[in-house]
Amino acid sequence: MRKQLFLLLVLYSFVATQKSLAKLLLDILPQKVKAIVDDLEHGTVIRTKPFLIDRFLSYFGEVEKLGAKFFGRSIKASEKCTGCG
Repeated sequence: MRKQLFLLLVLYSFVATQKSLAKLLLDILPQKVKAIVDDLEHGTVIRTKPFLIDRFLSYFGEVEKLGAKFFGRSIKASEKCTGCG
C-alpha cells in the first residue's frame, strides 16, 4: 500500500490531476504518513518476495560478471590495432 501511495504521489506531482482526485489524496495523506511513521518507530519490516523471473535474471547477471572477468583477460591488442578507441 505504501509503494502504491508513493507511486501515485510521484506520478501526480508531474501530471495534472483532477481536483477531486487531488483532494482525496490530500485527505488520506496524513493517515498514510502516520502509518508509515508508526511502522518506522516500531521497526516493522515488510519484505516482498521477488518473482521467479526476477531472481533468475539477478542470478544470470552475477554469472555474467564472472564470465566477463575471464573473457576480458583474453582480449589483447594485436598488430592490426589502429588505436581507434
